[in-house]
Amino acid sequence: CYNKTNMRMFKLNLITLIAVLTVAGSASAQFVQAEPVVSTRIFISVDRLRPGDRFELAVEAVVKNGHHVGSHDENAAYPASLKLDAPKGITFDGPVFPKGERIAFADGEKIPVYEGKFVIRANGRVAKDARLGAVKIISKLETQACSGDTCFPPELSESSVETEIAATG
Repeated sequence: CYNKTNMRMFKLNLITLIAVLTVAGSASAQFVQAEPVVSTRIFISVDRLRPGDRFELAVEAVVKNGHHVGSHDENAAYPASLKLDAPKGITFDGPVFPKGERIAFADGEKIPVYEGKFVIRANGRVAKDARLGAVKIISKLETQACSGDTCFPPELSESSVETEIAATG
C-alpha cells in the first residue's frame, strides 16, 4: 500500500504543516490583546427618572496608557461608535462625542484619536406614560485600540447603570 517514497512525502508534508501552523500561531499571537484597552462607566444627571423628565447621560471611557483609539470622526481609521440600550419609554438623542486629537504616525499622516479619558454625552427623555419601577441602561462602546502603529481587533466595552422611574411629585 505505502512505499518508502510515499511515507517520506507524508512525513515531509506533516513537518511542513506543523511548521506553518507554528509560525502562523506565533504571528497571530502578536495581535491578540490579552485584556481590554478601553473601560467605560455611565453617569446620569439625576438620582431618579420621572415620567416626562429630560436628563443627560455621560459615558466616561478610559483608554489604557500607551494606547489610542480612533475618534468618532470620518477621518479615523476605525471610528468609535456608541449604542445605548434602554427599556421602553426611555429614548436618547444621538451621542455627542468630543473632538479627537490628531496625532502623526510614521507615514506622516495625522489621524484623529482619543487617548486617556474622554466623555460621550447623550440627552435622554422619559415618556410621560413610562412604566414606573427599576430600569437598567446599557452602553456599548465599540473601538479599535492601537499602540504605536500596531492595532488590535475591535473591542466592545459595555457598562450599565441602574436607576428607577419614580412617580412625579
